[in-house]
Amino acid sequence: MYSSSKINLLKPIFILFIIINGIFFQTSITMFSSSLEGKIEISALNSHQTNGLVIYNASNSYMIEKFINITDSIQNSTDISIGLPENNWNVTRVDLEFQNISITEETIIIEDDGNTFYEIENNGAEQIAMQLSLSESTTINSIDIFGLGLEASNNPDVRFEIRGWNTGSAEPTSTVYGSVDLNISNSLKWYTQTFSTPIELSAGNYGLVIDAHNYGTGVKPGDTYLWWLNDNKTGSPLYTNRYYRGGFLGLVWDWRNPLSQQALLHRFNKWSDDVYNPSDINLTVSYNGNNYLVNDGSYLGEGNVSIEDIGLIMGGSELNLPISNNESLNLIFNLSYSVYLHETFSAEGEVEIGDILSNKWYITPDIDVYDSTEYYYAINIPESWQNVQIYKDAVNVSADANVIFENQTLFLYNGIITEGADWLISAENAPKNFTLSLLKSEFGPAEDIQISVEPPVVDGVIGLVIQDAEGNIVHIDQKTISTDNETFHYLLRSDAIDGIWKASLYWVNNSEAGFNTISFEVNVPIVIPPPDPFFILLLIILGGTITGGVIGTYSIAKARKSKKQQRKQRLVKKFKDLSNLEYIIVTDKVSSLDLFSQSFKKKELDLSLVSGFLNAIRSFGIELTGSSEQSQVIKLEYHDSKIIMSEYRQFRIILIMKDTPSHEFLETLKLTTIETDEKFGRFLKEFKGDVRPFKYVERLLIQRLETSFLYPLKLSEVPKAKLSSYQKDLLKRVKKHLKTNDLDRFKITYFIDKDAINPLDVKLFSDLIKKRIFQPIIEINSNGFK
Repeated sequence: MYSSSKINLLKPIFILFIIINGIFFQTSITMFSSSLEGKIEISALNSHQTNGLVIYNASNSYMIEKFINITDSIQNSTDISIGLPENNWNVTRVDLEFQNISITEETIIIEDDGNTFYEIENNGAEQIAMQLSLSESTTINSIDIFGLGLEASNNPDVRFEIRGWNTGSAEPTSTVYGSVDLNISNSLKWYTQTFSTPIELSAGNYGLVIDAHNYGTGVKPGDTYLWWLNDNKTGSPLYTNRYYRGGFLGLVWDWRNPLSQQALLHRFNKWSDDVYNPSDINLTVSYNGNNYLVNDGSYLGEGNVSIEDIGLIMGGSELNLPISNNESLNLIFNLSYSVYLHETFSAEGEVEIGDILSNKWYITPDIDVYDSTEYYYAINIPESWQNVQIYKDAVNVSADANVIFENQTLFLYNGIITEGADWLISAENAPKNFTLSLLKSEFGPAEDIQISVEPPVVDGVIGLVIQDAEGNIVHIDQKTISTDNETFHYLLRSDAIDGIWKASLYWVNNSEAGFNTISFEVNVPIVIPPPDPFFILLLIILGGTITGGVIGTYSIAKARKSKKQQRKQRLVKKFKDLSNLEYIIVTDKVSSLDLFSQSFKKKELDLSLVSGFLNAIRSFGIELTGSSEQSQVIKLEYHDSKIIMSEYRQFRIILIMKDTPSHEFLETLKLTTIETDEKFGRFLKEFKGDVRPFKYVERLLIQRLETSFLYPLKLSEVPKAKLSSYQKDLLKRVKKHLKTNDLDRFKITYFIDKDAINPLDVKLFSDLIKKRIFQPIIEINSNGFK
């Protein structure tokens, strides 16, 4: 036992030991966490491994042109209005072909200048008439009159009519050719009286009459109708007349006031079949302040005009082209038109760059269907791209007649375009070489690593990925190239890992890419401050103790480093164990009844036979030791397979594997057997032959043994799921695999080679399954068996 003086003497040594130990302990912690801090997210750079080679995916965008020719015709039109599809379009040209340019209606003005009026009112005139003289057969569509109605509007007791005309007495006859409710209101203006059907009249004289007498009870008190009049129509042979009471005691109604040399204001609109050449009437089409004369066609009534570069028009709207003529004619025509639309849009694309023979380029354009007889897409393909292939819904359509590749332009015509199809354009080209250089080949802590790059051309983006001696990505950077010599800097951390590091650089623009690597050595010396003489003396006295302490400190640092390797090894073992699993059987331990069984091989095994065979072996004395309250495991060899049995209370779980599993897997199996009894034991106690409740054992196996690695998996959208850059990259790779191969499910074994297992990939798949982004597809029949 030490004396107090000896203890006091040892205090500085113990303090120094703690300080030294703390230094080494802290260093080991920092080294352990540095690999996590190096995972930098950057959208332009993702990576994955293919056959052991690292491939970097750099995202690009590509411009695609869309051309649509809308061809259609319009019959009996009076204007030009052409509907456009959705999106914004650049209208490059419009071709218009006119046929049968004519007028359906011509307005004949008889009188349009008035200075007074005739009046219809209660206790006054109840009819007013104006003589109409036609020199030829005429079809009248409507009559316009100028006037107003006070306290009256569309009174059904007041009519406007075309009647016969008695030239001897200058008054209308009782013959009615057309009649309509009077259209008038309290504003002084022209009012059109439109007949339900056009009225065909031969040459002769007729009367235009406002009649408030023969319908209903006459003019109502307070109602007044005014028809404007020119009472100074010198030389006019036409008559007006008014119908009011007179004669004996003023009680006789009659036409009593025939007057010539004056005219009520009116005009009539007649049907016409006159056909015109565009030049006869100076036919013009207008747009955006510019006028375009229509050229005469080959035949009467035909014409054509082309309008170039109309410009950008909002999608979903109409292209309106006003027309005019110098005769103010209301034209009607047939029209054939072609509208040429152009749109440029961007498509997503990516290139795989790495230590591979060829760069792999992919473009995934959105190709839409349009209601047009002719449209196509044009994509300029860089000259360096080789082996250009086009896929529609994962089927190669490069040889289709509607897919044309000429002069480095790919054309997709509407004959192959269908609604909702997925498109992929792939190509490859040789990687571009470029030069990398370092100022030296060895670096220590806190040193600035400068990597000089001479890109092939001053264009594009160049990126840097630095991996430490254990393959961890510790630094990512990228630059837009602006000079013919770019330099990257990375300050080496004090806790860097010893060994050979690698810097990978990729260069990419929209048509070329290249990849190169350069290695360098990192040396991290262990620095121990020089001891003073007092320390040396104490070290001699307690040499064994101090030496053991320092060695122990180194052992802690080494153990910290090895833990990381152990975690990686556990991930590798987990995947190997699952890869070796072929069959699972869950049985009642007493009766050996199969409660649940599942095969992970294409070739099915007679699971009931195996279960019975194992039970027979146990009956001959190969029994598990211990009570039923203990979970125990036994391993048997049967032909080329390893048979693992785990029992607890009522349940037995049997695994048939290609190879003996790891210790960790067996421990997990024990816990799974115990939990099976906890969750399903009551169903077995009350068992009456219905095995359906045990179908849910599968979900427990998926959760505990992670057998989801062996199932087909499907993608499931999880809103607001937080993903690391590595998880996002894996998700992107899976989506691409599904889209390219037109699949709705995938197997993990497509992405992980069991002979070259990457622990990071195993962890990423496990994480995304736990996040429910990758979900196993469980297909169970009504009996609960696979």
